Amino acid sequence: MVRRAARKAKRIIKRILRIGNYQNIDVFRQWIEEVEPTVWNQGVLSYAPLISVVVPVYNVSSQMLRDCIDSVREQTYENWEIILVDDHSSWENVRQVLSEYSDMPKIRVIYREENGNISEATNTGLAQVQGEFIAFMDCDDVLAPQALYEVAYLLNENQELDFVYSDEDKITEECQANREGTFAIPVKDRHTPFFKPDWSPDAFMCLNYTNHLSVYRTEIVKEVGGLRTKYNGSQDYDFALRFMEHTTNRRVGHVDKILYHWRERKESVAYDPNSKPYALEVAKKLKEEMIERRGLHADVEYVEGEYQYRLVYHNDTGEKVSIIIPSKDNFDILKHCLDTIIEFTDYPNYEVIVVDNGSAQDVQDKINAYIDGKNIHYIYEKQSFNFSHMCNLGAEHASGKYFLFLNDDIGILHQGWLDRLAGHAAQEHVGAVGAKLLYPDSTDIQHDGVLNLTCGPSHAFSHMDDAQSYYFARNRVEYDWLAVTGACLMVDRAKFYEVGGFDEEFPVAYNDIDLCFKLAEAGYYNVCRNDVTLYHYESVSRGLDNQDDEKMLRLAMERSKLYKNHPAFEGYDPFYNRNLGGYNISFSIQMQGAGDHEPLQTESSMEDFVIDFDTESINFMARINSVEYLNSLVRVVGWFYTGSLKVDGKRDLYLVLRGESGKCYRVDVERFVSEESRRTYDSRYGNVGFEILIDKNKLDPKDQKYQIGVMISGDKRQDWFVQWTERWILR
Repeated sequence: MVRRAARKAKRIIKRILRIGNYQNIDVFRQWIEEVEPTVWNQGVLSYAPLISVVVPVYNVSSQMLRDCIDSVREQTYENWEIILVDDHSSWENVRQVLSEYSDMPKIRVIYREENGNISEATNTGLAQVQGEFIAFMDCDDVLAPQALYEVAYLLNENQELDFVYSDEDKITEECQANREGTFAIPVKDRHTPFFKPDWSPDAFMCLNYTNHLSVYRTEIVKEVGGLRTKYNGSQDYDFALRFMEHTTNRRVGHVDKILYHWRERKESVAYDPNSKPYALEVAKKLKEEMIERRGLHADVEYVEGEYQYRLVYHNDTGEKVSIIIPSKDNFDILKHCLDTIIEFTDYPNYEVIVVDNGSAQDVQDKINAYIDGKNIHYIYEKQSFNFSHMCNLGAEHASGKYFLFLNDDIGILHQGWLDRLAGHAAQEHVGAVGAKLLYPDSTDIQHDGVLNLTCGPSHAFSHMDDAQSYYFARNRVEYDWLAVTGACLMVDRAKFYEVGGFDEEFPVAYNDIDLCFKLAEAGYYNVCRNDVTLYHYESVSRGLDNQDDEKMLRLAMERSKLYKNHPAFEGYDPFYNRNLGGYNISFSIQMQGAGDHEPLQTESSMEDFVIDFDTESINFMARINSVEYLNSLVRVVGWFYTGSLKVDGKRDLYLVLRGESGKCYRVDVERFVSEESRRTYDSRYGNVGFEILIDKNKLDPKDQKYQIGVMISGDKRQDWFVQWTERWILR
C-alpha cells in the first residue's frame, strides 16, 4: 500500500512540476488581496529626488489616457513631474483630454507639430525634464500608487544607483481604474505577473526583461543621447543597452514589487509578440550593432518560439580548456563520457584530465589502455572520496586557461558545446558557466540552474519536460543564477584561484554551490547556457544522496556548514524573486510569503502515541518537501491532499514518527496554505501545508531513525488515517 501510494505521489508531483508558465489566476488574485498590501514601504524619506515621468502620447482612448495620467497624479510620492508629449495625434479626443490637465501643477503638455513616432516624441520630452531621474511610461499603461515612492525608497538605501527597474504585470484592454476612494486597478483585470530577478546582465543580453518600470539617472540619459528612431519597436531596449555602457552592473537596482501595469491591447506586444513583427528584426540589428560597438566576439542566434535573439560568445583566441573528470571504478561510464567528448568536441584546443581516487587495478589497466595515444592525462591517487580535492588536484595538473569540471556520468550531445561554454566563461563579468542537463534518453530536465530556496539549494525545473518553455523562457535563454551544478561547470582559471578553488571541507555535497557563492561574493555572475544540452546519468557512479540515511545526515551537515560560511545567502537568492515559492522549483507564486507563513521558531508539541487503527483504508497523498537539520533541531515541511482542498483544510492533522522498534510519537503541526497544492488543483482553498520543529534528542535513543507519517482525521472526525512517507528523521 505504501509503495503504491508513493508511486501515485510521484505521478502527482510530476503533474505539479509540469505546470510551467501557467500561473493560476485565482492564486494571483488572492496574492494581490492578501500579500501585496503587506509589501509596501512607508515613512519619511531623507532623500527625495525629483522624478520626471515622460509619456509619449499618440491616438489613445480618453479613458486609457486619463488612467495613465491619474496614476501619476495619485502617487504617494510627491516630488514628481509628468511631461506629456502629443505626437501629432489624429484623434481629436487626445488633445481634449490633454487640455484638461495642461494647467495642473507638475504637469506639462507638449504638442508636436508633426508625427515623429515614439522615439522622437520621447526625446522631445527628455529635452524638457528637470528631474534628477527619468521614468519612461506608455500612454495606455498605469503606475501602482506606490511606484515612485518605492523607487525613491531604494535610492535612499543606495544613492549610487543609476538605473532602477521593478516587477510588472498586465491589465486587460477593457480595464478601467477604480476612482472611488484610493486610485487602484481592479483585481479582476490584473494577470500575468512577472516577478523578476535582481540585475542579471546575461539575461538582459537575451531579452529586455527589465522593461517596466524603468527609471534612469538623467545625467547619464543626456550622455546616452536619448532614443533612436531607427530602432523603433525596440527603442527602449536599445536605449537601456547603451545606458549600461555608461554605468556598471553594481549601480543597477531592482524593486521586487509590481509597480507597473502594462496594458494588453490587441495591437501591442503585451498582447501578442506578432503584433509588431518588425520589432524582432530591429532587436536583432540593435544587438549586432551592440556587439560591434562593444568589441565583443559574439554572434546573435534566434531562439525558436521565444521571439528573442541570444548572444553566442566565441573564444576566438582559442585558449586551452582543461576538462577535469573525477572518477573511480566506473570504466564503462567514464568511457562513454570520453567517447562523446571526442566525438562532439570541435573546439581545437583542449585537454582531458581524469582524476582517479582508487580504482581497482583492472579498471586502471582499462583506463591506461583507452587513453593511449589520446590527449587524456590520468592521475591516480588512492584516497577516500572527496570531490573537492579531486577537482583541485586536477586543476593543479591542468595547463588550460579555463577549467571545465565534468562528472564522468555526463554524455555530450552536440557539436559546438565547448566553444559556447568557453566563449561565455571568457566574459569579464562571468564566474561559473553551467549547461542544461537532461535525464538520459528523455527531455526531462535534471539541471537548468540552482535555486537557493528556503529549504536549501535545489535544481530549477527538475523533472519538468524541456519540450515546454517555463517562466519567461528561463529554460530557453541564458539567465544568471546564484549557482550551477558542478556536474558541468566551467570557470576561468584566474577566477577559480581568486576565490580559493573548491573547499575540501565539502567532500561530497554543496562544494559546487560553495564555489558559486564565493564567485558571486567576489562580484561575478554565474550563468547557465540553455543552448548547451547534455545528458546526466546523475550520480550513477556514487549513488544519490537522498537514498541512504547516512548520506542524508551528511547532506544536512554540509548544508549547515554552507550557510555558516555564507550567512548572507541563507534564505536569500538575488536571482529568485521573493514573491515566488520558497519550497518549490517551478517559479510559482509564494502564497505564504510576506508573513503568512514564517518558519517556526518554537518547538512543536510531541507525545508518545500508539497506532491502533487501520492506516490503509483511505488513499491520500502526503508529500514531505524538506527535512532540515539545525543542530539538534529538525524542521519538517510538507503538505497532503485527499481529493478536496476545501474539506482537507478542515481536517485534524498531525505528523507521526515511527522508530525502527515500532515506537511512535504524535507531533502537533503548524498549518499554512500550500500554494503548491492550490496551484495544482485550481482551488481557493488549500490550508494543507504543515511544518514541525522538534528536538531529535527527545526521541527515544534506542531508535536511530524515525519514519515520517502524516495522520489526518476522516470525514466523521472520529476516524484516523496515516500515510507513511519515504522520508526519515535521523537521530
